[in-house]
Amino acid sequence: MRIRTREYPAAACLVALAAALPGCGDGSDSFDRQAVSGSVTLDGKPITGDILFIPTGNGASAGGGIADGTYSIGRAAGPTPGRYRVEIVSIQPTGRTIPDRDGPPGSTAEEKANVVPARFNAKSELTAEVKRGGPNTFNFPLTSTPDPPAKKRR
Repeated sequence: MRIRTREYPAAACLVALAAALPGCGDGSDSFDRQAVSGSVTLDGKPITGDILFIPTGNGASAGGGIADGTYSIGRAAGPTPGRYRVEIVSIQPTGRTIPDRDGPPGSTAEEKANVVPARFNAKSELTAEVKRGGPNTFNFPLTSTPDPPAKKRR
């Protein structure tokens, strides 16, 4: 049985970009990059996945892996000072099998899905402000339950 990931275009792009960014260049570009680090939990439990810092204005984006609830992006591959939208993904097995579209007829594959809600990745509400000289530690305690609706003001 082969393992397949269900199609999540935004998550796939994020993972590909996060994987590619740390290997780009030799760290001698003209950007004033800063190191960033921190922790990521989902419902109080550390996650494994990827994190991406996307500038809301001018600046360099940066991404890296999250292992056992922590991430660290060194200065050579880090973001530049400024405000960022932060996206987090964690692709995990769902425990179900699905038809394998790429395999022989009748074959199945292990289903995987992003366990992080869209409001923290494709529709991220997370932000961070990277400062020159740091410290740039950003912790993200995520929850899988939606926030209660805001009360209307009369």
